[in-house]
Amino acid sequence: SESAPVPGEVLAQPLTVDVARSRPERVYLSGLNDAKQGVVARSDDAGETWHGFPIAGLRASELPYLAEIDAREADRVFVRTDALADFDGQLQPDDALFFSADGGESFTRVVSRRAKLLGFAISPDGETILLGYGDPVLFAYAVEPEQSGLYRLRTADLLADPATAASKLTKVLASSVT
Repeated sequence: SESAPVPGEVLAQPLTVDVARSRPERVYLSGLNDAKQGVVARSDDAGETWHGFPIAGLRASELPYLAEIDAREADRVFVRTDALADFDGQLQPDDALFFSADGGESFTRVVSRRAKLLGFAISPDGETILLGYGDPVLFAYAVEPEQSGLYRLRTADLLADPATAASKLTKVLASSVT
């Protein structure tokens, strides 16, 4: 059958799409709804019907992009943001990672850095998450060099308490990840 269009009140401006590998009929979209709120839209029937879930804690200036759908668990959704914020009169990146364990119905802001979140990966065994923050060297803003780097987070630490998982991050590379 043919997929239905995504209603504008669910998702008016799509940014990314991904399919859950462990459940191929589940499709995720990220973007903005008609009220310009960041949302994740989910279809559990290969695009026949859609449900939109606003991302709580996402500021209006943060654009949400799907980073990954966990290959083993279709309900685990990772969203990264593309954002700039004013820090003491200077425009700087403020990219964040959000996590949902319930198929996008609710999200937790896991970490944000004053650098660009340019890389994200989950290890093949699902035990480790890597985040790459860097500096794309654009003249419009400056990053905090000490916040750039490659960070490791154990999946078990994230699942135990997403709200405090940032305290468990380990920096494994101290240079810019691009």
